[in-house]
Amino acid sequence: MLIVGYHNLMTGACVGDKMKEITLIVVCLVITIIDPVNGGTSVCGTRRYETDLNRCCNGAVASKSDGNSCCGTKAYDSRLSLCCNGKTANKADGTKCCDTKAYDSNLSLCCNGNTVSKRDGTSCCGTKAYNPTLSLCCNGNVVSKRDGTTCCGTKAYDKGIKLCCNGTVASKTDGTSCCGTKAYNSTLSLCCNGNTASKRDGTKCCGTKAYDPNLSMCCDQERASKSDGTSCCGTKAYNPNLSLCCNGKAVSKGEGTKCCGTKAYNPTLSMCCNEEKVSKADGSSCCGKKAYFPDLSICCNGNTQSKRDGTKCCGTKAYDPNLSICCNLEKVSKSDGTSCCGTKAYFPNLSLCCNGKTVSKSEGTKCCGTKAFDSNLSLCCDESVARKADGTKCCGTKAYDPRLKMCCNGQIC
Repeated sequence: MLIVGYHNLMTGACVGDKMKEITLIVVCLVITIIDPVNGGTSVCGTRRYETDLNRCCNGAVASKSDGNSCCGTKAYDSRLSLCCNGKTANKADGTKCCDTKAYDSNLSLCCNGNTVSKRDGTSCCGTKAYNPTLSLCCNGNVVSKRDGTTCCGTKAYDKGIKLCCNGTVASKTDGTSCCGTKAYNSTLSLCCNGNTASKRDGTKCCGTKAYDPNLSMCCDQERASKSDGTSCCGTKAYNPNLSLCCNGKAVSKGEGTKCCGTKAYNPTLSMCCNEEKVSKADGSSCCGKKAYFPDLSICCNGNTQSKRDGTKCCGTKAYDPNLSICCNLEKVSKSDGTSCCGTKAYFPNLSLCCNGKTVSKSEGTKCCGTKAFDSNLSLCCDESVARKADGTKCCGTKAYDPRLKMCCNGQIC
């Protein structure tokens, strides 16, 4: 910034034997140097701005001529306005905020972001005003006290003649206790999981029904007759002396003495492989749902493979570790390399493995994403190769010189 000013100054001087007026011109030169990087400027979001003229409001540049404070992304005059939830409101309308508006608390109420007149009441109920002397506020609903002095859900009720059953008003003429949302007589009925059941059917609950424990059992919330058995198997009764209970299904002990899934089996003749009954003639061990002989085969993730193909597993296949390697469950020949890169083999002395991709070391000695680069000549900026000739630091995927530029939210500015 360069400012040049001047001023005329009249004065007198003697020239020989006479006085003469002489005009002197005084020149005032003011020079202000602003640092192009920092002096007098700053960064707001991704923009550079002059701090003398503007301010930064939540990542947006706003003129100081619009006000002395920020409201959201704009400047405003706090002497004349309020900032209500990021929006300006005229102080002439009130000195307090109600959501995004100003209101006069002497004349109005703010009820859940809604301004209402105090003439309608002195307290809030939801978004409305009400008079607590005449009304109740029941879950945001205004109801008259003539209907009762206590809330039940969104309604008022009289405790003397009614009940509140899970937010529903019920008449005491139906009973003095609640079952779900209804009133019932506990002398004559049971309340079974919110359902009333007559005590004539039994004295205990099974699910939503009553039952007599002398005649029945409760099996998984279902009534089962004791004539069918003395124990439960799923929702049914069974006799443990005659049957097995296999995963909720009763099976005759004549079929076997142990359970495999929902079936019985004889452990002398069979095995249970993943809830499947298999013959021991097919093998002495389980592989998935099948039997196999470990002397002849190996089990690879539930799949049997001949030991002639190899002595180790790679996924569902067998391989010979002298001839192959296992790369991400894929069998690959050692002739292709001695190490894994993804599902392929490579030679580490010749190549790099960059994010599962092989790259020749002739392109560089370090990885940047799936590429190789020379760290003496380049930078790795967010998995992108950038030239050091463009700068010594990263901004997003590019290089920049911090002596000359700035990085503003991943962009060079």
